[in-house]
Parts: sequence; structure tokens; C-alpha cells
Amino acid sequence: MDTNNAKAHRLSANAEIKLLKLLKNAKLLGWGSSRCVFEMPGDPSKVVKLAIGTYSLRQNKLETRLWNDLRDNRLATITDFGRFVLVMEKLDEVCDDESFYDDGSGEFDEPLAVYEWLNGVLGETSDNFQLGVKNGQWKCYDYGFDAEVVAFKQVGNADYGVDLADRRKIIDAMIALLRQKQPVTKLMEELKQKLSS
Repeated sequence: MDTNNAKAHRLSANAEIKLLKLLKNAKLLGWGSSRCVFEMPGDPSKVVKLAIGTYSLRQNKLETRLWNDLRDNRLATITDFGRFVLVMEKLDEVCDDESFYDDGSGEFDEPLAVYEWLNGVLGETSDNFQLGVKNGQWKCYDYGFDAEVVAFKQVGNADYGVDLADRRKIIDAMIALLRQKQPVTKLMEELKQKLSS
């Protein structure tokens, strides 16, 4: 464990609302199995992972817990988290194609060692190949794997064709829940059904 790495900070409801408002117009970097990733508004050295379903809420929670427990340099650093968002350092380069690391040259011994280490921590999954480089060091940027969820629920793509107007409606609904201090699971299930139909 690297004792210089601080635990992730829990955002207040007001701070998370402020960040969610900024995400309405933020640069969308991509989608995962159940989260979308934005460049952090005002700080391109970070990304924001936004939950788009109940499983993604769990992924954010598991990633934050693992970061806070280990604070290991082989994990991309999580700085802040809320009910819907997780703020993580942005890696210089990323690769999630496991065949990339299997060229037999020995050039990729370091990322393969990170992959094997993460397998030991989380259990073996192809998700553990989601690695990247920051300042020359290989790190895992997606470590919210949940061994208790069957594999078919972990794959897919969260890009349900959400356009900018839908994104803003979803974020407005999240903001309303934060303001009302309401549970999030019902909304997340409704969002997932709406977006997947």
C-alpha cells in the first residue's frame, strides 16, 4: 500500500449536485457495461464515472471501497465519490484488449503482472485487462468487478443511444433525488428500462 495515496473523499449532496450540473455539457469520453465516463469539467487530468443503472451504483461503490482499502499504485486513484459519481485520475493511455498484452515479447510483463495481481484481489475476469499507463506506470482503471453478479450481467454496453437531451433529463432526475434525499434504486431501474427499450 502506498501511504501517500489518500482515501477517496465523499462528496456532499450539494457538491455532487454541482458536479452533475457540469456533466450536462461535459465531454463524453465513452461508455462501459453500465457507466458513462466524462472528462472532469475544469480538470482534464481526471474523469467522472456516472452510474446509469443499479449495477453501476454497485460498481462505483465497490471501486471506491477497494481504493480506500488498498490505495495501491496499481489502481487508478479515486479522489472523490458521491451517490451517482466517482472521480478518478485520467490515465495517459488505456487499452482493454487482452490480445494486446499477449505478444510473447516480454514487453508487456508489467501490465500482465498488474492483471495477475488484480485477479488475485477480485477473481479472474477479462475486466481486469482494462489497464492503462499514467506517468509510465501501469494501472487498472476499471476495478468494480463483482464476483457475486453472474457474468452475463457484467457484459454489454451502456450506450443505449442516450442523446444530449436524455442525458440532461437523467442528470436532472439524479439532482432531484439528491435534493429530496430519496433512495436511488427505483430511479436507476426505471432509467435502465427506459434506455434499453
